[in-house]
Amino acid sequence: GAGRTLEFYGGTLSQNDPASWFPGCIAGSPGEAYFPCDSFLVVNEINYSSLTSSDAGDWFELRSFSSSSVDLSGWRITDENGTVNYTIPSGTIIEPDSFLVFAKDISLFQLIHPTVTNVVGPISVAYGGTDIIRMYDDTDVLQLSVAYSNSPNWPQEPNGLGTTLELVSASGIMNDADNWFSGCPNGSPGRE
Repeated sequence: GAGRTLEFYGGTLSQNDPASWFPGCIAGSPGEAYFPCDSFLVVNEINYSSLTSSDAGDWFELRSFSSSSVDLSGWRITDENGTVNYTIPSGTIIEPDSFLVFAKDISLFQLIHPTVTNVVGPISVAYGGTDIIRMYDDTDVLQLSVAYSNSPNWPQEPNGLGTTLELVSASGIMNDADNWFSGCPNGSPGRE
């Protein structure tokens, strides 16, 4: 349900072993071998369970790798269930090679991050410890997704211990726990 295909690692691995498969790119790579996804937008950082003493609310950071501005007007954000949607307001632009934060509660977010100005919200979507962030463009085509978890193979500090979940590599396997790490206390929204 995240728009990605199952890709086989190949070689002598058994195709019947779940560990022989990984989530590929959105829409897959039919007719050719897997290659790193060339997404121009990625979810770069996720805050889903703050410390109660420094609660910034749920938020995630979008990073653009595009060489031109991307107009996000009318794009839609959903969670794992897809029952709650947030439509991005008209005039929302992410500049080339930059960051944009989407916050559930702007007031909570600004209490912890008062200098971050590249933030949109309040968004109506809340994220849990195991969830999927999806973004559809203004023609309702899925453009990006990331599925993450608070299961033991994923970094545990973002699950209520005060750090965020941060992406290691935009060209890595997006839904692989090894491609995410525990970030700084309270995170680094709106910047590298």
